[in-house]
Amino acid sequence: KTIYEFDASTLETIRTPFQGHTDTITRLALSFHGALLASASYDNTIKLWDCESRQLLA
Repeated sequence: KTIYEFDASTLETIRTPFQGHTDTITRLALSFHGALLASASYDNTIKLWDCESRQLLA
């Protein structure tokens, strides 16, 4: 339901998580330049996120 970003060296969460799905997230895809994140969920939705602002775009 929530996507967290981790620091690979410390495994600590960083930045604000992406929140919006109502069921388990099943897939993630990051755009080539890292500006956009797509997430799919068992809630039958695909969401598109702005990685910098953490805003839900679609």
